[in-house]
Amino acid sequence: MIKLLVTDLAGTLLDNDYKLPDFNKEALINARKRGIKIVLATGKLIYSILPIINTVGIKSPQITSFGSTIITGDLKILDSKKIQKADYLEVVKVIKEKGYNPMVTLEDNIIYCEKEDHVMELMKKSGEKVIKIDSIETEGFSKDVVSVSIIAKKNDLLGSYLAKNFSDKLQIIKPSEYFICILNLGVSKGEALLSVAKLLDIKKEEIAVFGDSTNDMSMFNEAGLKIAVKNSHPDLLAKADIIADENSNNGVGKAVYKYILN
Repeated sequence: MIKLLVTDLAGTLLDNDYKLPDFNKEALINARKRGIKIVLATGKLIYSILPIINTVGIKSPQITSFGSTIITGDLKILDSKKIQKADYLEVVKVIKEKGYNPMVTLEDNIIYCEKEDHVMELMKKSGEKVIKIDSIETEGFSKDVVSVSIIAKKNDLLGSYLAKNFSDKLQIIKPSEYFICILNLGVSKGEALLSVAKLLDIKKEEIAVFGDSTNDMSMFNEAGLKIAVKNSHPDLLAKADIIADENSNNGVGKAVYKYILN
């Protein structure tokens, strides 16, 4: 019996316009009413997913910032994996010397930056909380960092440079062509899911996970039921127990009704 339903957002639960379809929303609400815990596992931060949390009525801990933070909808921080201060200061110095404007996320899921630009405005419009400050390198600030993000140009070599010089102490990921994210080593959605399951006292065989990307693979490793939407990366499709319809055709909602609530 499934007691915990965990789903990725972009490319999985959300449609191609990054909206929550009514069908998927109603499926999650019905699952919640049956006593199933709902967890959103995303690279996004808590402020941009609050509309989904509130409309579905989710009370469970949420996995944000690619697994670096476990936080509730009422902003209670349950766990976080911070970047070591010395490593953070070193990588930020390099990023700034190369002319980039790093965005820094603290465990409270607020983004900080030294210079505002059109990217920050877009992030604000998406619901994220972004604050401009004088320095992201102060003593008090640098101890609570969970991620550093950079918007790069097409065919930019920054990601490769950072991976070559920092991969022994930091995790460098590229969720999209222009987005680079730096995390502590060992951070993943799967590790965060392990922590959430322990907090909720739920066994592996009682967990269903929905995903579409390779960064959802770590969650598949911790789930009793692995469901990939049809538009998923081939590696995830190969590992799935069930292949649901595409994210653009309510794949998550259909699978919830057919395999979890039926």
